[in-house]
Amino acid sequence: MDDRERQSRDAKRRHLERMLPRADGFHEVSRGRAGTIYYREGERVLALEWEMNAVEPGILLYLHGLDEWVLPAPEPTSAADRRRLRAALDRYAGRYRGTVRFVEDT
Repeated sequence: MDDRERQSRDAKRRHLERMLPRADGFHEVSRGRAGTIYYREGERVLALEWEMNAVEPGILLYLHGLDEWVLPAPEPTSAADRRRLRAALDRYAGRYRGTVRFVEDT
């Protein structure tokens, strides 16, 4: 990784650390018709992208974000972590009463 990539990664990390609450759990950030659902567990953070569903009411939630912790440094999640995180995500999404469609691949 060259200096420019490292500086970009560090700037993104600092921005996320300032923006996200320190509490563990899910935190939503909206940007118009799309956004990110962050999941914090101690110092580790996942980022799950979502967008408004253009076909039916609700959102599309892209699950590829379960594959990697983005903070404190990019690191793959374990299979056990992915199962546990998906179960927590299912419980969290339940509050939307069936309006969340999970997308496995993008």
